[in-house]
Amino acid sequence: MPIKRLFSILWVVSCILLVSEKLTAQTVSIEVFLPPLDTLHKSCINFYKKQAIAELEQFNYRSKGKILNYLPMPGWNYAGTPMLTVNTSIFFQAINFDRSMKAQARQIVRTNETLMNAALIEVTQFYQALTYQVLVYNSSIERLELEKQKFSITQKDFENSLILPSQYLAGQISLSSEKNQVNQKLYDLYRSRSELLIKAKKGDWVSLLISSDVPLNSNEK
Repeated sequence: MPIKRLFSILWVVSCILLVSEKLTAQTVSIEVFLPPLDTLHKSCINFYKKQAIAELEQFNYRSKGKILNYLPMPGWNYAGTPMLTVNTSIFFQAINFDRSMKAQARQIVRTNETLMNAALIEVTQFYQALTYQVLVYNSSIERLELEKQKFSITQKDFENSLILPSQYLAGQISLSSEKNQVNQKLYDLYRSRSELLIKAKKGDWVSLLISSDVPLNSNEK
């Protein structure tokens, strides 16, 4: 390879290293980077509590006004005198209806409990995996620092004409590769943390600000 072309390559690699130096990563503290596991668990529990309450709200509307079904009906008998009649089948229907609603309510609660406990297990496992991921990242930072020290020696040897330009170029490429790996690990950390927060339903609760009197059908007036 011509010397002029080799030094051109060295100059380009040096520019890349200069830019990547500004992206130098630092070690990550688990206590600062991740919310406490208890906080994530509470967020997950609150989400499924609110979801269960919202699903149970439908039974409040079903219960309103049902007392009217039990009132006796005025009428007239064969003799022409007024009378009140009571349909006993309505009481049995009401009993069955109440039992059905209670069964549906229990199913809603149990379903949300099952989903909540499964989510808590998943959050715990993902949290532990992410904690290990942080430790691996911090180890890569230490390795990067050693790679920098190694390249510093290589650079001095090159300045003193103790090594070939190709050896100096190999050292630059190795350092650049190590930095890229660290940056990739840092990106993976932030992506995994976002995924953890999503699994834990962690975020500010936002209300739709929709009144219960507003029809759900936008075309309805």
